[in-house]
Amino acid sequence: MKNKFLTLCLAGVLLASCEDYLTPQPVDQLSDQIVISDARGARGALSGLYREFTSLAAANVIAGDFMADNLKHNGTFTQFNELDNKTLSSANGQALATWDQLYLVVYISNFILEKVPELTDLTTAEREQIESQARVLRAYAYFVGVNCFGPLPYTTSSSVANNRSIARSPVTAVLPQIETDLLSALDKLPETTSEASYLLTNGAVKALLARFYLYQGDFVKAEDFANQVITGVGTASYALGSSYEEALEEEGSESILEVFYDNVDNPSTSASFGLWNLFTARREIIPSDEFVSFVQNFGGDREDVLIEFDASSVGDRDNGYTLLKYAENGSNILVIRLAEMYLIRAEARAERSNLAGALADLNTLRSNRGFTVNLTISTQDALLQAIANERRAEFAFEGHRWYDLKRTGTATGVLGSLPNWTTTDLLYPIPQNELLYNPIITPADQNPGY
Repeated sequence: MKNKFLTLCLAGVLLASCEDYLTPQPVDQLSDQIVISDARGARGALSGLYREFTSLAAANVIAGDFMADNLKHNGTFTQFNELDNKTLSSANGQALATWDQLYLVVYISNFILEKVPELTDLTTAEREQIESQARVLRAYAYFVGVNCFGPLPYTTSSSVANNRSIARSPVTAVLPQIETDLLSALDKLPETTSEASYLLTNGAVKALLARFYLYQGDFVKAEDFANQVITGVGTASYALGSSYEEALEEEGSESILEVFYDNVDNPSTSASFGLWNLFTARREIIPSDEFVSFVQNFGGDREDVLIEFDASSVGDRDNGYTLLKYAENGSNILVIRLAEMYLIRAEARAERSNLAGALADLNTLRSNRGFTVNLTISTQDALLQAIANERRAEFAFEGHRWYDLKRTGTATGVLGSLPNWTTTDLLYPIPQNELLYNPIITPADQNPGY
């Protein structure tokens, strides 16, 4: 791994945690103890970690929806044009932003996990909570990483010397590490929290485990953890919003994990771009024609919450529609909502031939999304397709679509008709910068098609 990742990472920690009493220095002139030498520094480093996690969540919104069929390019930025046209290269700025951001999260997490056990002015409970949060966010970063890039360098060290040259680890080697990090945090975080304390809760850990096991096809565990979140076992008491608009409320009854995203009106190529700027102010990215048609025909109350039409905007490639989910400058990003747990449990039940239970979960959600008539479905395939359609409508522009198509093996059938799309578009390219700076990863190790 190249040096700049660690440099950025530790600089981020320093700036986030110690800017009131330390002057930032080049990282090679910093001792570890200066960065995290006491409880105050540990808490500050954790704040810095959440800051980088926020940017990763934003980058994941783009990856999850733009690499599929929910979004289209309507502006001037090359990296988004390549995503739209499915002509990505290893120099793509968005792929690089995602790579950089996930490793910033990894490196800060690793640094915290190395240094916090050495501190003497933390209580056992506080140390456990800080370490658990670092492990969960590291797991999230690697989960994004394997889904976006496939095999990738895996490290639990913040050492420049150790991380300068690391080969790509197989996905099958990274996934157990993700699982271990998540399981290690079970029952070690509070059931409820606030912005002023801990953002991650035990409910968020269980929800992430439900998502993880669904992706691995372990439907027994996926159903179990989703059920624990729905029923409130070891978690806060979450509740479905009575409408789609209510479901998306910041810090609402459905929110299990959200990031307090302070948009910056800066359309840069980095992962710290403002979603509001990209989607609303500049309309650099707009809903795809296919998605507009899909949501207009789907029914329920989601259309008016998701998209808005302005005839004066129509022209050339512009279909006149604007994405509304991040329409306010400073809109939070909902990383996990209770609706996902219902749909995970429904899918897991359907895969295990519990069609009645799956249909009940699906109709429960739909009854809170403007549907007045329950679905009646008698076959497993039809029910799984109905759940897939519901996921697309429910989680539009939240970063799920690409991942869902890939994990269910339906990407080729759904995306194959898009211009220039090939199976190589199932992964981002390994960024060119990584190929230049990491001697262990060569052009021969690049993902196919790039």
